Amino acid sequence: MPRQSAASAWPRAPASRLSWRASRRSATACARRSPLARERAERGRLAAALAEAEAARGALEAAQARQAAEAAAHVATLEREIERLAAEPAPVATPVEEAAAESDGAPMRVVTVGGGRTGRPRAGGGDGLRVVVLDADTAWESAGKAGDDVIVVAPGENLAARVTEIAPTRVLVNLAARGALAGLQSLRASGCTATFWGCVAVPGADRGLALGTIEGSRCPLDPDTIVTTLGGHVGRGTRVLTAGTDVDALMSLRQALARLGASVSMAWDGKQAADLLAVVQPEVVVVDLGLTRRDGYLIAARLSCLETVPHAVLVECADDPAEAFAATLADPSLTAYAKPLDRLLVELSLRQEPEPAHQRRPKIRAVGLTRK
Repeated sequence: MPRQSAASAWPRAPASRLSWRASRRSATACARRSPLARERAERGRLAAALAEAEAARGALEAAQARQAAEAAAHVATLEREIERLAAEPAPVATPVEEAAAESDGAPMRVVTVGGGRTGRPRAGGGDGLRVVVLDADTAWESAGKAGDDVIVVAPGENLAARVTEIAPTRVLVNLAARGALAGLQSLRASGCTATFWGCVAVPGADRGLALGTIEGSRCPLDPDTIVTTLGGHVGRGTRVLTAGTDVDALMSLRQALARLGASVSMAWDGKQAADLLAVVQPEVVVVDLGLTRRDGYLIAARLSCLETVPHAVLVECADDPAEAFAATLADPSLTAYAKPLDRLLVELSLRQEPEPAHQRRPKIRAVGLTRK
């Protein structure tokens, strides 16, 4: 019998076992490649989502730039109109001789009175305004236009009695004057029902920022007091922006305003507030002046940059906010909005008082619409 070699004598593995080993190695390789494939697919999805977010961000920035340009053009138009109205001469009665009347032959004189500005009649009677400015700088008295009576009243003792005796048409509060915001609160506490208009002007300078109607409050922020202070300014659909760091108080305020039907946006720092001011275009703003880096004062001053200046409630936390408000005039973003005192007075004199919330008509605004 022929001898077999050792290699040929070793039993060979069945073909089925060889194929099983090959399939197992293939499955192991696929299993190793599967996480890598999933990771690549996930990276692709994330890259697509990031590209979509960048595109949406670009569209939003473009829309905001268009809105800013439109607002700047509108502000320029309003300023030109204010200058024209300020330079407009007073109405003059011009006698015009007409033909003699046929009835008795006596001559008849017809007097034609030039048309003045129309609008809601102002309280106090007469053509001129009687404006009280809460400040100690007498430069305001020479800044008023002809026919207006501008009286500077320094905040201090017997402020309510002095203002009541003057019976002003409007009360301007220079927030950069010492004791002005506290004087506003004392006037309101004494029962004064006048509407207060805010501004920021450094004593001795000839320029300032025109704000809208304002109210004051003291720290800590009390939601019930704020709601009472807002009164008829808030109703169904009113856009409200709050800025502060007192989470509990601001959340309670949001719930109270939401029960009145208001739409409340909340900001916790200056950057968030600046972004929301541009997007929300609020009708009412509640600002905690105690924000870090004095952001609260800058937020209040930036209200003058909006196309429609909202009603503001300023929550005072420092001893006297005058110095901090005066420092906002040095901010480069506000330089273009500062006006000479005479123009500032004219602008605030021509503004109409805000309508109560229940009388406002809802406005439809389109933001960030792009054509694809």
